[in-house]
Formats: sequence, C-alpha cells, structure tokens
Amino acid sequence: MLDEQLEVNIPSESAAKLKAEKGFEPAIKEQDGRRIYNWKHMVLKREEEKDDDKEALRKRREELEDPKPPRCK
Repeated sequence: MLDEQLEVNIPSESAAKLKAEKGFEPAIKEQDGRRIYNWKHMVLKREEEKDDDKEALRKRREELEDPKPPRCK
C-alpha cells in the first residue's frame, strides 16, 4: 500500500472515543465547528523477502507457467 488515509469528521461539541495503536495517533484539527481526525500511513519500501518466501514464490510461478495435466489412475 503506497498511501492509506482515514478521516473522521464530527461536530466539535460531540464526544467521541477513538482508539489507535501506538505510533498511529491521528492529527486533530478544529475547523468551522468540526473536529477532524486524520490518519495517514505510507509504505514506500518493499519489505525484505525471506529465503523461504522466495523459494515458495519461485515454485508457484513455475507451476503457473508450466501447469502439469491431471493424471488418471
């Protein structure tokens, strides 16, 4: 996911309980009698693949590229 955003826009006088994981606290602003909570998350780098994952992906690609016909017994 390159860019993910969530915005919660409520009246300023409303009471709201919003929970977020540590490190994912929202930016909060007041505007025109509204309270706006905004979360943003970006992942710009690909996660490192484990060797086991690479091998499994290689095998799956081979199966898709050269499918074997079903065998009859």
